[in-house]
Amino acid sequence: MKKAKSKKKKKEKRVPVESPLNARERSYRETGKRIVEAAKELMAINGVENTSIAAIAEKAEVATGTVFFHFEDKEGLISEIVFEGAEDLHNRLQNISQLPFSNIEESVRRHTETIVGFVEGNLNWARIALSSETIASSIGADVELYLAMEQEDALRRGMTVGYFRQDISVEVAAQAVLGLLMQTLRWWIRDPRKASREIVVDTITKLRLSGLHADTGVKLNDDDIGYEKEQEDEWK
Repeated sequence: MKKAKSKKKKKEKRVPVESPLNARERSYRETGKRIVEAAKELMAINGVENTSIAAIAEKAEVATGTVFFHFEDKEGLISEIVFEGAEDLHNRLQNISQLPFSNIEESVRRHTETIVGFVEGNLNWARIALSSETIASSIGADVELYLAMEQEDALRRGMTVGYFRQDISVEVAAQAVLGLLMQTLRWWIRDPRKASREIVVDTITKLRLSGLHADTGVKLNDDDIGYEKEQEDEWK
């Protein structure tokens, strides 16, 4: 009687699993998060320049030396805060860019809604990232470059599909759009009661479209024309 041939079991490929954090690593991360959140809260209220590392340590309930153990200096802490938020915003905008839109107005409006909504939902971050101290620093310059490159990519994609006009400089247009967004949002976050989120989104969207649209611009509707006429009458 012949022996049945034994089937060799195929070795299953093991997918490397990331080892769970040990207690020390978890504690390190949690402490870092507490420091970041404390810094965001204090800097948003008192200003970047007027917030000391000692005050941040007290708010986070850690020793001053612990802050320096996590971050090289105050600039390193600010950089962590600003770029963490900028990266989050960038990822959201990247997701938006993958969606199919029926027209350019819908695309620009959704893009603007994403930015304004992010700023509204992260006011402490925005008040630090858009503060005069941060903008004037090397961190601000790096963030502006980062966002400008993202805007340039968006403009090039829009030109490729015929959304945006071809007779403009992509680099200059990106800086113009970025300036419009940053200055308007800086003004708005000082007191969001000045204008509703919807008005901010609608106004920025129309301004962006008027200079970038592949045609002659976005036409005003009857309500807009009526409003412009009233303004002209008042100025006369």
